This record gives sequence, C-alpha cells and structure tokens, in this order.
Amino acid sequence: MGTKGVLYGLLLVLLLISCSKDGNDGAMGPMGPQGETGRAGIDGRDGEDGVDGQDGEQGETGTANVISSEWFTLDFGETPINAINASDNMNVPDLDQEIRDNGLVTVFARKSNGGDYLYFQLPYHRYNPDFQYYSIKLFSAVDVLNISVSSVDGSDIYTPYLTEFRYIIVPSGIAAKGQASVDYAKMGYEDLCRHLNLDK
Repeated sequence: MGTKGVLYGLLLVLLLISCSKDGNDGAMGPMGPQGETGRAGIDGRDGEDGVDGQDGEQGETGTANVISSEWFTLDFGETPINAINASDNMNVPDLDQEIRDNGLVTVFARKSNGGDYLYFQLPYHRYNPDFQYYSIKLFSAVDVLNISVSSVDGSDIYTPYLTEFRYIIVPSGIAAKGQASVDYAKMGYEDLCRHLNLDK
C-alpha cells in the first residue's frame, strides 16, 4: 500500500472516532393529543334473586301481661254493721313487688241497676243517702289487697252500698293500642276495659 493509501486509512479512522461521540439530548417534544376513549365493555348478567326468608312468629299483644280478676263479693261482716269501719282482704297471687313499686293496681265496684250495672272506681265517696267511703290498701304482705268501707259522717255503716269488686293490674311499660303513653289511672271502667281488651 502506498503513502496515500495509508493517509486515507488514518483519515477514515479519525472520522469514525469523531462520529461515535454521544451528542447532547435534544429538547422534549410537545405532548401529542389524547387518544379517543375506548368502547365500554358489555355488562355482566344480573345474579338470580335470593330465596325469601320465612316470616317470623307474631309477637304477643301489648296487653298480654295485664292481670284482672272476675267479679267477686267481699264479706264486710254481718249486717247491720254497727261500726264506722269494716274491711275484707283479697289474695292476689300475681301482685309482686315490681307491680307494687311501678305498676298500677286499680279496683272497681259495680252495682246492679235494673238490667245493667253502674261502675265505680275506688277510692269512692258516696254521700247520699249512705255517706260511705270505699278505699283500697296494699299491706306489707305482697299478695294481699285490702278493701275497706268507712262511714263519712261518723254514723254506723249498717249495710254496705257496694259489695262486688274487681281488680285490674297493669304492669309498667304496657302501651294501649299503639299509644306510647296512656294514663290508665284516669280512665273509667269501660274505657279501661276497651283499651286493655278486657271483658266487662
């Protein structure tokens, strides 16, 4: 190879070396436009409805725990009663301490009036013509209800005007026909029976 060939060879090598050096990175180009939103996928099938559960048992009515007696006759003593006070006791097995403290114990009397009855809630004053007062007491014995008759004017009782009685006991927290709060103590006999679903 001649001198010119050698020179051409060296020149070619230098040229290749100079071209192999990395250049500075160019500036980042502008962001391209956003592509179109892809098509929505197909909705999956709805699952099958579950089996309905069984109906629960119907609860008891709100008056299920009300306690009431039949009409009973008290013995205030042999008539004529030559005294200003007379009383008789009635055993009430369901009259527990919880009811005594928080429930309502009410007593009604009735008097025959032709083919119907007149009803009276105790305590009851009668001023004409007998002048008698009827009241109830709860003694220390939990299940004893005492009903007494007293002379209002200080004379002897002779013959009690009332002898037939019935007690109605309402534990605390019992609502009447969907009503949240009812004052049973202020109800007459027929209203109370209607609210508590009791026979007269």
